[in-house]
Amino acid sequence: MNSSLILNHPQYGARRAGVCIPLWSLLSEKSFECGDIYSLRASIPWLKQSGLSILQILPLNDCGIGQSPYSSLSSFAIDPLYISLHLAGISVYSRKKRIATHKINKNKITKLKLDLLREKFLKEDESLYLTLDSFILTNTWLRPYLCFRILYNLNDAKHWNQWTEESKFNDKLYDSIKMNYKDEFYFLAWLQYLAFSQLKETKHLFEKEGILLKGDMPILTSSNSSDVWASPEFFRLDLQAGAPPDAFSDLGQNWGFPVLDWKALDKVDYKPWKERLQYQENFFHLYRIDHVIGMYRIWAIPLEAKNARYGYFYPQKSVHLKDFEAEELIPDEFLNKGFLHKMEEGRYYFHWDFHKEPGFYDYSQEIQEKLFKLSFQNLKEDESYWREAGDKVLSKFTTFTKMLPCAEDLGSVPGFVRESLQEKEMLGIDVIRWTRSLENGSYIPFDKYRTNAVATLSTHDTSLAMDWWTNELKNGEKAYAESFFLKEAEAETIEPKKEGSKLKNLNDPTEIHRKLLEFSFRTSSLYCIHLLQDLLFLGDIAIKEDFAAHKINTPGTDESKNWNYRFNFTIEELTYNQILSSELNKMISISKRLYK
Repeated sequence: MNSSLILNHPQYGARRAGVCIPLWSLLSEKSFECGDIYSLRASIPWLKQSGLSILQILPLNDCGIGQSPYSSLSSFAIDPLYISLHLAGISVYSRKKRIATHKINKNKITKLKLDLLREKFLKEDESLYLTLDSFILTNTWLRPYLCFRILYNLNDAKHWNQWTEESKFNDKLYDSIKMNYKDEFYFLAWLQYLAFSQLKETKHLFEKEGILLKGDMPILTSSNSSDVWASPEFFRLDLQAGAPPDAFSDLGQNWGFPVLDWKALDKVDYKPWKERLQYQENFFHLYRIDHVIGMYRIWAIPLEAKNARYGYFYPQKSVHLKDFEAEELIPDEFLNKGFLHKMEEGRYYFHWDFHKEPGFYDYSQEIQEKLFKLSFQNLKEDESYWREAGDKVLSKFTTFTKMLPCAEDLGSVPGFVRESLQEKEMLGIDVIRWTRSLENGSYIPFDKYRTNAVATLSTHDTSLAMDWWTNELKNGEKAYAESFFLKEAEAETIEPKKEGSKLKNLNDPTEIHRKLLEFSFRTSSLYCIHLLQDLLFLGDIAIKEDFAAHKINTPGTDESKNWNYRFNFTIEELTYNQILSSELNKMISISKRLYK
């Protein structure tokens, strides 16, 4: 879709409110142990009565034995965890009536599900194989994925570079695997066919109700994936993606994902991305581009680097030998000191905070100044190149699909990225707690938010809104937040005050939570989408304490402790809670986000 047409689009251009969930977290009465594709359908009554017209979900990609939906075995395949047994005609539901804990055991649930699905598959007529052959023929990504998945299982989920079998994808390997592992081959294909069919039909059901489904597209893929295994030419396997040092991490972050080789992708007109986006379009109306800055440039860390501090922005012009010689400096001297890294013969980059390396201040002021000069000399040219590269990729994306893109432009995003997105009128994301004036750091009034954006109180990587308010805001910052978000409570509420009525107690956490929601809904952002946790402010299911227990992910911590949150109620129980849905509907209606 051409993003410049968003605001004039009859469907996408209307102000809307929505909710975001990890699909595994929300069960229905017909689910098996965790949320599934049927949960999406079961949520429609609650969405409609609450006035919510967007449902956003985290990535659904097959994660194998892993838990993070942003580290997958395939950029296409759907995790079997999400297949609805009910929709597949298997009348087996959760083993207990009551949801006892807020955590799921993904691998255990997946194994139980697969056993039930395999039992059904083995009873199917072999004519099903013809349907699956046609599905594979139409979706060519399945060829390497099915081979990879079988070898992955045979090798106990080890990385493909440790497999004992043939580890290079080609037609000969494909034919061999299909012949020698026929039942498993078609079973895995059937799982993807089931997931595809269930999710595609779900999109049509949402369309009938005027509700949009929003997916999530990570731009990075695990190195242990069918994508990298089958097409290594599109990746820099000598580099790992991450983030440079910032206020949250002195050493930066190393995510372990291989860096995309955009030059190689450009040579094939970004065909893998075209196929990926067109496949996603079967399921979603909107899609979130995770880490959009990676389309422009990414923090790349050499495999041998001690930590992310020793990475660099890729691509970059770098500093050449002749540049050092012009300053009468010998680069090898500073290479040995740990100030530089050699990219290739005659090309170098400076390490992040290289001036903090031991021995830097032993040099004269003149040499220090020369090193700083060299480290910055190509920045303007690099930024121009990065912007041009990102513009090219994102412009291609808009020709590949009719889905509406939403760019995740959070964190330390350079000004040129925001300018580029603004020129494209592409939706960005504004997290209320971080949306401040660049001039003085003050919070921005609700009517000053950028229109081409999604406003939200929290993300899957942050604390919940009330955890931020209660436990993270301190002293003067807390007083300022109270004065900003609550100061107009007496003079102006979303709902006009009746004469003689008394103000509600603004020290009451429920009322503070309400005010934060009201502020967010009032913003001039086109869409306002919240985590379901942040919408639960009323009734028996309200989250009023121990907020951290309801968090989805804490970046930089053990994956096994994240990505497993489960609500302790079903979507049907949420639908019965008329008090909450009525209040949400009222707020959404008054803020003119009720889509009809």
